[in-house]
Amino acid sequence: MKQLSLVEKQAARIVAALSDCAYERLDLGGGAEQLADFELRDHRQGRLGILEVTSTVVGELAAFQQARGKYPILDARLQCVWYLVMRSAGVNLKALRPRLLPLLLEAERKGTVSQVLEAGVNFASGEEPETALSKLGVWMLTARPAPRGRGGSIHVNPPAQGGGLGLEMVTVAVEAELNRSDNLSKLAKVFPGERAELFVWLDGPAGMALVTPRLMPRHPSSYPTGGPRLPHPVTRVWAATGANDTDVLARALWVADGREWRVVQSPLRLA
Repeated sequence: MKQLSLVEKQAARIVAALSDCAYERLDLGGGAEQLADFELRDHRQGRLGILEVTSTVVGELAAFQQARGKYPILDARLQCVWYLVMRSAGVNLKALRPRLLPLLLEAERKGTVSQVLEAGVNFASGEEPETALSKLGVWMLTARPAPRGRGGSIHVNPPAQGGGLGLEMVTVAVEAELNRSDNLSKLAKVFPGERAELFVWLDGPAGMALVTPRLMPRHPSSYPTGGPRLPHPVTRVWAATGANDTDVLARALWVADGREWRVVQSPLRLA
């Protein structure tokens, strides 16, 4: 049986709480037919529709993550597994790849293991390989010994993100998920008059702070307006970012029924 992820369960709880309905797992996995994740039911167990849950990486971070998968950095000469945080998600990973390896080999010889690369703060201006790494856009690095009998590797991460994520970027990212053939195929399995809803988690790369639209109901001037176009048969779409505390199920939550985005408050985790 397919295991439900935490975010799938949280999405279903959010939709059920804000739509005054119940949910039941629909896709148990292993079948030949693609099904949505959940069936939505009223409190008498009558079927209301279906809900599919998905996630996407937004904006520059999406391009960064795609490039990182295409350009892994592995080398038998490395003795460590390196983790780097860049100053910008717009870095050219293809160009960066051949320049990092010799600098980190030098860092291993020197014993540079964990530090923020700030000239004049924790290393002298002109000191190498710190200066060269800093010029390449590396902000922080750390390393641990590679597993015995295996060479090391270099893992490049974008900067932790904060601040706001623009309305246009959210809408573009959500519309891409709305038009994915697998999502539409699952949501097409509804009867006339039923709900077909898609829930999209807006993610950042693993280990990084999520990019979030910091829009709260107490700031009506910052409400988003124009929402995504809903292709048939989708009746509603949700967009959310992961919670940054233990009290709520989502940090920011938007919903659109085909006209405009609305900001809604996330249900409490214990509600």
